[in-house]
Amino acid sequence: MTRCPFRSDGRMQDRTARRSTVRSATVFAFGVAVATLLTFPPGVVPHEVFTTGNARAEETSPADETGDKSANAQVDRLLERGDYPAALTAIASVDHSSQRDALLQQVVKTWVAGHGGALGGGVRADFDTLINLIESTIEPESWNVVGGDGSIMPFPGGVYVDAAGVLTRSLQTDRHGELERLVRAAFHGGSFAAVRTASPFRKVSLPRLERHVRRLLDTQRPLPEDVRFLAGLQRIEYVFVDDERGELVIAGPAGDWTRDDEGRVVATQTGRPVLWLDDLVVMLRLAWRSPPAPVGCSINPRPEGLAGAQAFLDRWAGKSVDSRRRTEWLEQIRSEVGTQTIEYFGGIEPGTRVARVMIEADYRMKLVGMGLEASVPTVPCYLDLVARQKSAPALNVLRWWFAVDYDAITASPDRRGYALNGQGVCVLSENELLTRTGQQVHTGESNPLNRQFAAAFTDHFSELADVYPIYADLQNVFDLAVVTTLLRAEQLPRRAGWAMQLFGPAGDYEVPLGHTPQTVETVLAHRVVDRRRIIAGVSGGVMLDVGKLVDRVALATNDNIEATITPPENTEQWWWD
Repeated sequence: MTRCPFRSDGRMQDRTARRSTVRSATVFAFGVAVATLLTFPPGVVPHEVFTTGNARAEETSPADETGDKSANAQVDRLLERGDYPAALTAIASVDHSSQRDALLQQVVKTWVAGHGGALGGGVRADFDTLINLIESTIEPESWNVVGGDGSIMPFPGGVYVDAAGVLTRSLQTDRHGELERLVRAAFHGGSFAAVRTASPFRKVSLPRLERHVRRLLDTQRPLPEDVRFLAGLQRIEYVFVDDERGELVIAGPAGDWTRDDEGRVVATQTGRPVLWLDDLVVMLRLAWRSPPAPVGCSINPRPEGLAGAQAFLDRWAGKSVDSRRRTEWLEQIRSEVGTQTIEYFGGIEPGTRVARVMIEADYRMKLVGMGLEASVPTVPCYLDLVARQKSAPALNVLRWWFAVDYDAITASPDRRGYALNGQGVCVLSENELLTRTGQQVHTGESNPLNRQFAAAFTDHFSELADVYPIYADLQNVFDLAVVTTLLRAEQLPRRAGWAMQLFGPAGDYEVPLGHTPQTVETVLAHRVVDRRRIIAGVSGGVMLDVGKLVDRVALATNDNIEATITPPENTEQWWWD
């Protein structure tokens, strides 16, 4: 696996190729959770560009030119008076979806500008009220309020798993009988070859597995690898329930496993990570919280760090940066940004392997985006995209984050079988405003280059996962989140008579906890465009030395999730083919 090109002290290796004098027209990107681009054209004093949302609100109305001009004028007048309900009512009557979306963007920008460009404390509460007003006035289909590029929901930069939302939008009925056939196959017959033998369709009974683990714990025996790695499951493709026999089964391809060079437990044949019992228990307990809530992580630059970097650039306004001092100059920016904080939300315990997988995947995605870690040919880094167009983008803050993305979750008509369809993981993007105090303000917009990187990462996710197994690990976490949420939403444990006394939220199965950093140092990358601009990508992230962790493996792959049950007569047999 390609190592990140920076030294142990966090500095970039010096890549200066030739000496030249470069104007201090600068773009730099903050992330892992967030990437920030700050552009300073030659001769422009930075504080003239570093405005709050007010300057953005004064831009020409972005309404669709083909739409109703009278509606544009009416909305402008209502917003000038601060009559947001009336403005939204007028927007709801606009026929053109692109014009309607543009006018809604105008509402959000105008509102943010009127509140000083920041979203702190009670202001954020007022912003939530505005969002609710929009949702109650505009049909959801006409404005993306469920997440995604251009979403007005303030999603964190990082990893965001809203499995309940996926189920609400995606659960469909299988009209072709395929799942019914699989249910019958799962419950009739089955072989019991060695657990390390490859199988395209291995079944694991969750109630039987729990009883087996209970017997091991009661006799103080350690859990063998076949239990810890769920019989070598490499994906969960189906979920099946048998009400009469009391079975609840997950199924998918499985086989032998080994450890790769970084200590990850992966399939011997494919190199993809295998599923872990610990991760299943973590996601099962999270799914049973009341009320259910999205889970995820975020790595955030401190506002005072962003403000410090801004002040440093103010002092360099109009000055030249000699190539011999470029490394020192960029290092000062990195130093001003300083450490960034890691935040978990939705009840995730920081020391779990699930938490470590989320953070590492988020971190490495941002390194790929800034060119600090090798990508695949089909996914160019964001800074290279900017350099190719030979013009630095406007002042903004970039956010990239992983989100759940399934085409559908299908169910058999009798609700005995379920299947996941789609990749399960996507990368979303947004451009934010940055105030002079270092506050980030959501805009609900994403510029073309920002969208291009996010789309390329999503479209070629499987290629990247082949190179970096951590992405397949994250895919498994998403699948487990959706599967466990499905179990609760469809009341499958109750139907199977499974009380989850060991694995459930009140169970006494102890998930091992390891070390997870709480803060990270900022790393940096840059490009020179036409000898006039420096593009410096400043990113904070987590560099996990998984080889030194006791539990130093990566999560298993779950591209599709469905349940399958083929119960053998031997009730102690918890898996079968």
